Amino acid sequence: CAIGCMPSYNNATGFSTVPTGVNMNTHWGYHGEAHYWTSTSSNSNDAYSRGLGYNSAEVYRNDLPKDFCYAVRCLRD
Repeated sequence: CAIGCMPSYNNATGFSTVPTGVNMNTHWGYHGEAHYWTSTSSNSNDAYSRGLGYNSAEVYRNDLPKDFCYAVRCLRD
């Protein structure tokens, strides 16, 4: 399924984004998903991230090493 070919999933979460790449220490990945760090650490070496896939309305959480290069999204009060 190509990005955007499932209209019922488009913006179903109320959060608009575009796919982001990720650097996992040894290689760059780009899988049509958007990954963002949260501000919450799970321990001194890891933090939580949130991800959205191109073919699902689900928002998932990962616990990953902080040296992975994920995107951040700045919010204004």
